[in-house]
Amino acid sequence: MMPNSLVRICFRAFSILGVLFIPVQLLIADGSSGSSNVSTHATHGALVSSGFKGGFIVHLGAASPSQTLSLRNQFATQIHALVSDSDRLAGFRDEIIEEGVYGDVSADHFTGDELPYIDNLINLLVAEDLGEVPVAEVLR
Repeated sequence: MMPNSLVRICFRAFSILGVLFIPVQLLIADGSSGSSNVSTHATHGALVSSGFKGGFIVHLGAASPSQTLSLRNQFATQIHALVSDSDRLAGFRDEIIEEGVYGDVSADHFTGDELPYIDNLINLLVAEDLGEVPVAEVLR
């Protein structure tokens, strides 16, 4: 992984006639210039380019509530932000509450190598930083 870069891994899985297709897309945006606007734009771009229509989104390594909130483009979406910095979690939640969407959008502290979800629950994963999570776990 390159320093000063934002990494987005968009994951979606389709089950068609019992066959699981897993397209994976990796988007890298340079976070060194205009970080917040570029990051929010890249996050929304990841959502659009993935073809996501609704379901459960996980925002792994979420750095800003505005990035997470930019993923909420429709009501058929629930978003769970996994924030690696525990000191920022309360402010992160406060901003989501101020937007009036807490419940459909939530945030929790996460530092680990195994995502806290059962297999095939996540419809879209957007990662700014995989941290200790291996790609095999992302694709699980």
